[in-house]
Amino acid sequence: MIRFFLIMITYKYNLLKDLQIQLEVLLHWRELKKFNVPVYYPNPWETLKLIFIRPKIDYQCDKDITCYWKSAGTGGSYFPPDEIYVCPREKSYTVEEIVKHEIIHLEHEHEVQGMTHEEKEAYVISKENTW
Repeated sequence: MIRFFLIMITYKYNLLKDLQIQLEVLLHWRELKKFNVPVYYPNPWETLKLIFIRPKIDYQCDKDITCYWKSAGTGGSYFPPDEIYVCPREKSYTVEEIVKHEIIHLEHEHEVQGMTHEEKEAYVISKENTW
């Protein structure tokens, strides 16, 4: 018997994960601001919006990844081996661009060990241009 497994990105919202991220944002606000990227402060209205209205995205790739929507924090983050978090409040980039960027972070995580945040971002941006 031949089985076909669908490899794809699964987009989810998890209130408990979102609340945990909001707490981390509150606890680490000063450190996050040092990264020189937009950081979105927890906002109950934004959380409610995300509970009921999810971003529209059709993007898929050949990797098995879970993308969680978050209502606070930076525009995106990643947790190897297969999780990314995207804040749709980020308006400088589309959610698809953020998803792609975070996937590149996952793909090249082993190559950027020991780099600063700025060095990692520069490396990932260089890879985006060849993706």
